[in-house]
Order: sequence, then structure tokens, then C-alpha cells
Amino acid sequence: MANNVRSIGNRPSAATLDGSHHGVVVIGGGQAGLSMSWWLAERGIDHVVLESKTAGHEWRDRRWDSFCLVTPNWQCRLPGFPYPGDDPDGFMVRDEIEDYLAAFVESFRPPLVEGVRATRLRSADGAFEIRTNGADGSGATLRADQVVVATGPYQIPRTPRMAERLPERIAQLHSSEYRNPDQLPEGAVLVVGTGQSGCQIAEDLHLAGRTVHLATGTAPRVARFYRGRDCVAWLHEMGTYTKGVDEFADADAVRFRTNHYVTGRDGGRDIDLRRFALEGMVLHGRLTGIAHGMARFGPDLRANLDGADAVAEGIKDAIDAYIADRGIDAPAEERRPPVWEPGPEAEDPAEIDLAGAGITGVVWATGFGRDHRWIELPDLRRPGVPHARPRRHQPAGALLPRPALAAHLGFRPVLRRRGRRGAPRRTDRAGAPRGRHHGGRRPALARRHAVQHVPGGAARRRGLDRAAHRRVAAVYPAHPEPPGSPPWGRCSTCRFQPKGTTDMADLTDLEKQSLEEIAHPSMPEGSSIYGGTKVFPDYQAENGETYFTLVHGIAHESSVSFVAILQATRALRKGFESAIYFYGPGSLNCLATRGFPTTGNSAFPGEHNINNSLKTYIQEGGKVYCCRFGLSLHGAREEDLIEGVIPTHPLDVQDALIHYARKGAIINSTYQL
Repeated sequence: MANNVRSIGNRPSAATLDGSHHGVVVIGGGQAGLSMSWWLAERGIDHVVLESKTAGHEWRDRRWDSFCLVTPNWQCRLPGFPYPGDDPDGFMVRDEIEDYLAAFVESFRPPLVEGVRATRLRSADGAFEIRTNGADGSGATLRADQVVVATGPYQIPRTPRMAERLPERIAQLHSSEYRNPDQLPEGAVLVVGTGQSGCQIAEDLHLAGRTVHLATGTAPRVARFYRGRDCVAWLHEMGTYTKGVDEFADADAVRFRTNHYVTGRDGGRDIDLRRFALEGMVLHGRLTGIAHGMARFGPDLRANLDGADAVAEGIKDAIDAYIADRGIDAPAEERRPPVWEPGPEAEDPAEIDLAGAGITGVVWATGFGRDHRWIELPDLRRPGVPHARPRRHQPAGALLPRPALAAHLGFRPVLRRRGRRGAPRRTDRAGAPRGRHHGGRRPALARRHAVQHVPGGAARRRGLDRAAHRRVAAVYPAHPEPPGSPPWGRCSTCRFQPKGTTDMADLTDLEKQSLEEIAHPSMPEGSSIYGGTKVFPDYQAENGETYFTLVHGIAHESSVSFVAILQATRALRKGFESAIYFYGPGSLNCLATRGFPTTGNSAFPGEHNINNSLKTYIQEGGKVYCCRFGLSLHGAREEDLIEGVIPTHPLDVQDALIHYARKGAIINSTYQL
């Protein structure tokens, strides 16, 4: 057997996998897969664990030199193997984590086969068939009654497409490749992302004396200590970490919530970006685009900092309430105001010259995607995304451990019962209150043009208020008011004018009589005439998910094509890898030469809605393709394409569809005759 393929324990080796049949096959040898193996062994269930590299290799191969846990050591409780060291309130560093996992493996010697990658999982004759490739080039096919997919959520490093627009002189690393400041050339460093990795890498560079520019996001933070204890200890005692996903009011969103940033470095402390700013770190809003050596940032720095602080203060409030409710004797702690505030310029979009700022390196702390294309099973939520079945304490079909199992060493696996057909149990989810009518039947005019006639009406408020709550711009606000549009109270569509403003001298007696038969305005401004309940959850992308849009429609400010662009942009902002393919007459949507009498000049309000939306989409990392044949049909030139649009061969239309279908993309195909 090759040296890079080895077996641990007394179960099958890589050489004997082919043709074998097991009660359970566990795919993935990280802490989740190993924990599952421990429980299966405890119950005497025949199984084998397949690991593409070595057990727990992620902690060694994709963590930086100064990496440490953000949860205390006492919370590391692998089954039958709690933290064995003498510093339970400390935070293990990278090498100690690796040693802990190695000792766990040695403690029960699981049937672990390393250096074997699962390449296909499918149903076959009442069982599951798993195909593998070994690191030595060997292959095998084995079968199982049950399968556990424990490959974790951090599989494919995700870097936005805008990274391709960085000058070649700038070194780039994904957070999974970062090891220490010496990897990057001398000069300032731009770190993109303020999740746990982004904040800790920014701190690592900052402590090494490097000038750091940090592009912030909406990740929350938590204090390290509060009222005499680690906040994790309080939350553990409060039952936060044993609460099932389906017990949260927002069960569909909580699965994808970003982890709070904090650090265990040097015994543990807060990560306070405001203090870093006082010490010289340059903070920016969200990175929105890169072009011609310039980096653009959104005007959301203040909102990002305030939002992170609000979460930290909310956790403190919950701890205070718990202490008061239980009568716990805990020291009081003063709440301190922010140590730094961004200046008024932070309210506007910003742009910096990368060369002028001395930036020589970029670290992309922009997360990971999943790759489950090798799973070919019918019981998936959507292609490529396995579905966790609603069973307690027993594997059932292809069972995907919850994100928490694969993401955190310290969190114990807890499988909780869910409602019928795998749906989360209903909790107290109070929907938005329905609007109340002010009596009588709604006039036809109010039904047709309610938003224009009712400024701030329910339909408009729903889009804007929810966007403000998420600190994300509304993708498709109802009837945005273009520059130079009529004031509210006059409908630009039907030209209706409220009573008292019509020039009655130009009307006949019968026309006047007909007009006066209906009282206007139909309802007071601010009336709610539509309910506010959103029927479907506000789904966010799971790691690695893709949203592909095909557009075969004309370029018009109110067309299906425009709506398709807005939907693709919304998917992008939900975290999907998003791409749009224009073909046929849809190719005209990609032209930068629209306008009259000169290009770029809007002959009427909204003429450049499509152009502006596509530019924003590209700047935010979306990918746009345009069929060359579609351009040629209408006499358009490639030189006239909006910057960043990728021209394609006509045969690429079909192959692009195949490509994204095989990636498991959600496909939105729009067609207009």
C-alpha cells in the first residue's frame, strides 16, 4: 500500500475497500466525522471513515501561525474525550488543537482510511454506492446501508471576481493561505472581510507593525469577558449552545448567521475595531469594486461598527437579565461608550488609490463554499445540497451534520427532532401586522397605483424598512422616484391630479360632473392598504451555491430583462455566486452606448436603469456574459460593451447552461418575444 494511503484501526484498509459493504460509511475525518465514528463504535455498528487527506488536517494546513481557538478549552468535549490539559479557561493554539485531535483518534482507533477521496455518492439497489479515488491513483467502489456526509462547510475558498482587477504587482492571499505577515511584501495590506478570520488576521498584521486597511462587513462581535466571566461561559450556562436550530424564531436564517468576532490570543480579549482605528488601522466600509488601480468602498462603515456593537451590547443585556432572574452574585460592570467614531466622510462612498496608499498585498477573508456535486441523490433540497433528515440519534440515508458540527471543535453535536417531513417545528414567528383598511371598498385607482398615491405606503415601506434592518440596500424598491419625476400626490402613470388642481375651464359640464362623482384623494397619505406578511423565508445562500440567469429579452427600463438583473443582484447580495448570460436580443442590454442625443444622456427618466444596474452588479462581484452572435444580429460592436462584460461564442449559450446545471445552480431563464 502506498505511504500516502493508510488505515487506522482493525477495519478495512484502502487496498480492501473495493467491493466491500458496510453498515455505515462516514465521509470526512474531521472532528464531526470522528465524533460520529466514536458513537457508532460505542454501539457496535459496523462502519468505515473515509478522509481525503489526514484526520483533522484543516487545523494544520489552513490556519495561520498565531491561530488559536475563540472558545475556551473546557468547551472542547469530543465524545469520551474532554479537554485533558491544565488550562481549561485558556485557548489552545494551532499545534495544541492538532495534538488534541490526534490524541482523540488514538484513544479509540477508529476504522479510518486516510488519503481516499469520495468522488461519487448515489443510490444503487436499495443501498448507497460510494466511489473513491486514492491519493496514489487507486480507485474503489464500496456500498453502505447508511451514509454520513461530514465534509464540513469550509471546502472551497471564495474570492470575489473583482480580485481579477487588482494590479499584478499586488500579492493576493485567501485567508486559508495566510500564515504570517512575512508572506506579504513590505508595505500596507488591505484585508477584506471582518468575520473571525478577517479580524484576527488584521490584528496579526497590525501587531506586526504593518499598516492595515480593513474593509468591514456586517459581522457581529461579542465581548470576551463580562461581569467576571468569559461571555462563552455565561452563554453556555444560559443554554445557548444546546438550543436546536429549530428553536429559534428565525430558524431559516440562523443557520447562516456569521460568527461573532473575538479572540483567544494572549489569554483572550475583545477585538475592538474602533481601538484599532485609534492605533492607526484604516477602516473602510464594504469593498464594492476595483478598477484602474482604485478600490471603492460603500458608505456603511458607521452602520457596520454600530451594528457589531449593538449585538455585543445585546448579549450583555441578555446576561444581565439572566443574572437578575437567577439572583446570581456577579460583579457589576460599567458600559463604556465607543472609543472612536468615523468622521462625516464615512457617510459617502470612498475611493482610494492602491498605489498611493502603499498597498502591496490583499488578504481575502471572504469565506468558503461547499462542493457537493459528487452527491447524486434525489432527496436533496436542491442539486448539490444534501438534506439533513429529521431523525434523532441514528443515521438516516445521507445525513449531513448541521453546520455547527463541522465548523467548531468546541461545540458538541446535538441532533434535535424536527417537525413532519423535515420542516423545523413551528415557533413563535410573529409576522408583520397586516395593513388595515379605512372602511369601504378600495377605489380602482387606489388598487392600480396605490404606491404612487400613498407615499410611504406599505409596499414601499416593506422594501425599505427591511433593507434598513439588514443594513443592505433594497434591490428592487417599489417604484423608485427618478430625478425630475412628478411630486408624490400626482400619478406619473395615469396623470391623475387631486381635486382642486385640475384646470376645470378646459372641461365640458359632463366631464366635470364625471370627475366630481369620485372623491379624491382616495385615501389619506400613509394609509396601509396591503398586508406586510412575507410568505417565504428570506433565504440566504448556503456556502458554494450559485444563481445563474439567462436573459433573452429587450433592453428597456421596465422590461423583464431589467427585473432579471435586479433578481440576480439580490441573489448576489444574499451570498450566491451569481452570473448573468445575455443572448439574442438580450445582448443589447450590455451596451454602454445607450442614450440620446449622446451616449450616457437619458432621454427620459430611467433610460439607463439597466446600464447602471449592470455596472453595480459587476462592481459587486457578479459575472456577466454576452453572446457575440446576439450583438451581430443587431449591428452592435464588442467595443461598445459595458466594461467588465465577457463576450462569448454563440455555442457557449448551451454549454454555459450545462456548466451551471452541473454546478447545481439555481437557474432563472427569462425569455421575451
